[in-house]
Amino acid sequence: MKYFAIGLFLGTLINFLPIFNFETGIAVFPEWTGSISKNGEIRTSPFIESGKADFIIDSANSFLKIDTSGHTNKVKSFDDSILHNLSGNGKYYITYEKIGNEIAFYNSDDEIFWKHVTPQYPYLSYNGKFILLLIADLSGVIIIDSNSNSTGAGEISGKLLNSIYLTQENDYASVGFIDGSYYALNAKGEIIYAGSCGKDYSVKTTAMSPNGKYIIVHYGSEKNDGAIMTDLEKSKSYNLPITGVHLTKTAVCITDEGCFSIIDGSKILTSEINSKKVISINIPEQIPGECSITFHKNLFYAVFRTTGGSAVYAYDASGNVVFSKIFPEEQFLQQKFADNSLILRGIDNLFCYTFLN
Repeated sequence: MKYFAIGLFLGTLINFLPIFNFETGIAVFPEWTGSISKNGEIRTSPFIESGKADFIIDSANSFLKIDTSGHTNKVKSFDDSILHNLSGNGKYYITYEKIGNEIAFYNSDDEIFWKHVTPQYPYLSYNGKFILLLIADLSGVIIIDSNSNSTGAGEISGKLLNSIYLTQENDYASVGFIDGSYYALNAKGEIIYAGSCGKDYSVKTTAMSPNGKYIIVHYGSEKNDGAIMTDLEKSKSYNLPITGVHLTKTAVCITDEGCFSIIDGSKILTSEINSKKVISINIPEQIPGECSITFHKNLFYAVFRTTGGSAVYAYDASGNVVFSKIFPEEQFLQQKFADNSLILRGIDNLFCYTFLN
């Protein structure tokens, strides 16, 4: 029994051992694992860092506020008849009815600012400066400000809206339609760029840089795909290489400096600043499902479905992979960041890692 206990302890310790990448000088510490259904019940690492920042973890009828050391600081629950949408910074949320037409805007202290009667689905910008209301027939979005007044362009219309993207850190947004049209919005809800990938192509995915200087669009048809990046200050566009045909959406990302990254089947494409060279990273074949790429503190983080589970890859713009892992039991992974830490959220499980130079 004594040896079994020692083996169990050593096995647990090995699971939490840091991973060091000599090429980049970055160490990855597995910090803790947890459960959403058990209100953030955490199994911590012996190498745990003190909690310096908070994650806001969203689920169907609640959200959790958990710090980077794994302590649950707040649990907010909602009635089963109510859905909700959080701002990216976690300071505001909107509730809306499963059956009904009322939405309500709150701050994180649960103080209500207003109620609004509308059948549209709300998307809240990162700092809560504006809300995009998705029209029920997917013909466009209505734009309102944090006081529920019409703002900026007021409304954007097209044929079947297929992409809504809200930036991290700042309040920019992009939307795209299957008729090939796409738009970039600033924090006032004003259109700062309107483009088209052609009548023969549909917009599949859009993304913007947090500073609002770049937009990237993945588009295609049933036969071929493409991607285009636009420098909004210079109104100059660049075609990006995609070799695969994606019948569903794939993930794209663009940084404040104009570095891009795209998941393209069995590889990830990325580029360095001011470089025309495209770098390819081999990955397990992507299959249809939830996927995303986020750029945080000099690293790209890609999550995607693959045969046998979901995968995460962390890498720099030069293509150096710092960390990769497949989670066999997870049908999807979502990612959030706080300070130097990454949290991966599956159907019920939470996994926290810290990245240190």
